[in-house]
Amino acid sequence: MRYTVDKKKKAVHPHVQHQTEKEPGMTQARLTFIGIASIVGAGFFLATGTIFNMAGPSTLLGYALAWFSVSTIFAALGEMAADEAGKGGSFRAYAGEYLGRRVAFVGGWLYWTAGVLIMSSEVTALGLFTQRWFPSIPLWLLSAVFSLLALGLNWLGSEKFGQAESLFAVVKIAAIVGFVLVVMIVAGGMVMGGEFLPRTKDEWFPHGVRGLWSALILIYFTFGGIIATGLASGEMKEPGKIPGAFRGVVILLFILYFVPLTLVILTGSTGSLSPQQSPLITVLSRLSVPYADEILNGIMIAAAFSTMVAAMFADTRVLLSLAEDGDAPRGLLLKNRREVPTRALLASSGGLILAIGISFFLPKVVYELLSTSAGINLVLLWMGILLTHHQYRKKNGPPQEKSHPMWGYPLRTLLSCLLILLVLIGIFLDKKHLISLIFSLALIAVITLCYQLMKRKRGRGEEAS
Repeated sequence: MRYTVDKKKKAVHPHVQHQTEKEPGMTQARLTFIGIASIVGAGFFLATGTIFNMAGPSTLLGYALAWFSVSTIFAALGEMAADEAGKGGSFRAYAGEYLGRRVAFVGGWLYWTAGVLIMSSEVTALGLFTQRWFPSIPLWLLSAVFSLLALGLNWLGSEKFGQAESLFAVVKIAAIVGFVLVVMIVAGGMVMGGEFLPRTKDEWFPHGVRGLWSALILIYFTFGGIIATGLASGEMKEPGKIPGAFRGVVILLFILYFVPLTLVILTGSTGSLSPQQSPLITVLSRLSVPYADEILNGIMIAAAFSTMVAAMFADTRVLLSLAEDGDAPRGLLLKNRREVPTRALLASSGGLILAIGISFFLPKVVYELLSTSAGINLVLLWMGILLTHHQYRKKNGPPQEKSHPMWGYPLRTLLSCLLILLVLIGIFLDKKHLISLIFSLALIAVITLCYQLMKRKRGRGEEAS
């Protein structure tokens, strides 16, 4: 097998890679579709069970706050991507210019680590979904099988991957739309009658404001995939339309998230949810819809697998990008004849071994642990995006094009940053989440130390030359 090291060719998002082999550029509609495919995954399908247990019906308020933050982040990314199309929608490129190389280095590695954690949480969710059909098979074994399948699909190269991922993306949306239609057909009278609509403070906040506050980190995690969507925007035919595509993502996310979550509440299912099972499955089981819950479970397996494979592909390309910039070992640039960066792929997939090991020893808590860790990394990165955009505005002023400036700046940015700070403070309210916080803080410290060591080494090299 022939292996090459390509030092010039930049990496792109999986959906984008497949698309650019067929067309000269990406359309606004395609970018919107990619955004939904990158974000909606097992975080929404499974983590919402844990969230409802912590926050009850006030989960809707938590999602509203997260959605506001996400809309602000998309607006900031869209504005920078449209004005500076040459940077390909890369957060690292913007951060490097406006916040310095240190932030770009730390942000790149923090994003890569978040991607590994997302893969790990998705493969754990896959195991939990599959255990519904095969309860005797241990979680760690199912996680190992799905990890190998995802690795194999990525090994086939971008074209085969893109074909499979396009199909999986449709399945994700079909799962949510199908759920809504079935519930409205079977229990439309119950839903419209408002029998289970919360009416008092205690009904909305069964565990108080503290319950919602501590659940925010998991709620924000279900919106993961924003940065990957930003990377995909680098292949747009007309960069000026990137903000419009991002607005489409934000609107669709509101519909796809809030409608099914509202139905979970209006069917009176919030008191019977389990962290080990999707709330959508629980609702269908309560309504005694024949075979619908089994069909939806199969669809969610496909959806979670899609998100996991996409995260593996994107994380591999981020690691390749770090290597191209000299921020990761040059040996990771090695590619096979299919142009697959095999060493970067294996390195990115290696984190799944940790997830499999944790699921062997702690099968009941592994998903929440991984999801919380990924959520912390993601919100820190989102804070970095907002700070980068603030510096971008200070340096350049508002963009000239009237079609894409972010409305509400700087108040909107300030409110979103405050919300993210509230999310991080809320971690201290749940002892289980402190482990994830300690891990993330230690990770940032290690990455920063590595940057200082590399900077010192480069300085000595320049002096020697």
